[in-house]
Amino acid sequence: MTFIRIVQAALALGVLIFIHELGHFLAAKWAGVRVEVFSLGFGPFLFSFKKGQTVYALSLIPLGGYVRMTGQADVGPVKEKEGEPPPPDSYLAKTPLVRAVIIVAGVTMNAIFAYIVFVVALMVGFPAIPAEVGALVPGRPAEAAGLVQGDRILAVNGSPVDRFTTVYQMVATAEPGRPMEFLIERDGVTSVVNVAPVRDDEEGISTIGVVRPEEPVRLRIGAANAAGLGVRGVQPDLPAALAGLEAGDHIVAVNGEPFVGLEGLKAALRKAGGAPVVVEFRRGTEKRTVRVAPQLAGESPEGEPQYRLGFSYTTSIIGEVLPGSPAAAAGIVTGSFVTKIARNAVRTGAELAWTEPGGDQKSAFVGFVDDGPEFDAESEPKQIIIKCGFLAAWAQGGTEMLVAGRMIYNVLAGLVHRWVSPRKLAGIAQIGVIIYSTAKEGLGFYLWFIAIFSVNLAVLNLLPMLPFDGGLLAFLAYEGIRGKPANRRVMEVAQAVGLVLLLALIVFVTSNDITAIRRMFS
Repeated sequence: MTFIRIVQAALALGVLIFIHELGHFLAAKWAGVRVEVFSLGFGPFLFSFKKGQTVYALSLIPLGGYVRMTGQADVGPVKEKEGEPPPPDSYLAKTPLVRAVIIVAGVTMNAIFAYIVFVVALMVGFPAIPAEVGALVPGRPAEAAGLVQGDRILAVNGSPVDRFTTVYQMVATAEPGRPMEFLIERDGVTSVVNVAPVRDDEEGISTIGVVRPEEPVRLRIGAANAAGLGVRGVQPDLPAALAGLEAGDHIVAVNGEPFVGLEGLKAALRKAGGAPVVVEFRRGTEKRTVRVAPQLAGESPEGEPQYRLGFSYTTSIIGEVLPGSPAAAAGIVTGSFVTKIARNAVRTGAELAWTEPGGDQKSAFVGFVDDGPEFDAESEPKQIIIKCGFLAAWAQGGTEMLVAGRMIYNVLAGLVHRWVSPRKLAGIAQIGVIIYSTAKEGLGFYLWFIAIFSVNLAVLNLLPMLPFDGGLLAFLAYEGIRGKPANRRVMEVAQAVGLVLLLALIVFVTSNDITAIRRMFS
């Protein structure tokens, strides 16, 4: 399956670039411009044939393709022989308007292709996270503005939304400090809440402190959850780390009183009124205690003080294991941290990975049973299915195009105004990994992302710099207004500067890719 996903990722990238070049090809044929080569792929020809005046080729590197027209090089027009007019089938023999049509045909094809793929994806259906408020980050603008967990977000700045990813992208690229209008629904009543995002310097984007909505995964495997909380990681210089708590510790009691889950811990800290507490925990097979001074983290919407210890947690800790159960047969023991769950398609069981109290890591397929205790595993994002009928898909496809175009515009504006960090830019490697990941989520999601990427290619190709199509259009506009081409030396300098900037961008985003992919697999 991994090989198939890699092929799907490579195929998607290749098709999108090929579609772009196909637009140039068809427009050139329409305009009577001679196309010397139309290649699927780059590099040496693997297979080729000539039909009419055009060589059609399959080249060695199957990522994209190119069109070579008489009178035009890859980054601009070539000079005809001194004193000779260009032949009638030359690119240079056509009016600026006709040449502009040929140039803009590439991004037009990307846009048309994106629209059609959006429509197909909507008819197939794909999973999405609903536009709801999950957890709130203490001290962030959303909490201060009065948003609460469970609020349904209907629109942002007047634009309807139905997915959390759309809300996230709109906030991430927004101007810090400028209020955004959220139309929300709570208990059947709609209201407007204004929230001003703040800059998240660590992530390099704007944020309001809303976490995606999640729901627990419940498995019947013949085991129940242990009380307390597991420590997944500790934050430096905060109370848990200063007191000596470590990842893998299992906190079972505060001031001698057992508790259940995060809310139980919060209640125990509120009961102590912010005073230092005695935390009882297990490390491996040892039982230990440590004194921790909680840190005030703000107030709840009800005005109650909120305290934190500064650790990320898990509730996926095995408590009781029933004899003869699937969990017992798999060798799962009390106190183990479940770290990974992969349910099979027919829901007869799950591939579980866990860490035992002694630190040993194990995995096994564990079957489900019809009765007995439920094991609440890690929460996973809530999901809805975005799916439309035939006619509705054609209408919704236009909306998807507008949303995708607006997002790339907002990112570009954010980069210019420095609201969005350049570290968030992704190169071909990250995009390939993302396409690989979307392929695992089903055909609909795979197609939806391909359509998004096609819109991005269309918009980026209109940037007014060479060698992008937008740069060529800018020089054609100049020629149309002045009645003569731009000075050749000016074009050569513009091409050279554009290529240097493009190469610098490629190097930069490749560095981003390496950093991001290392983080993914670390």
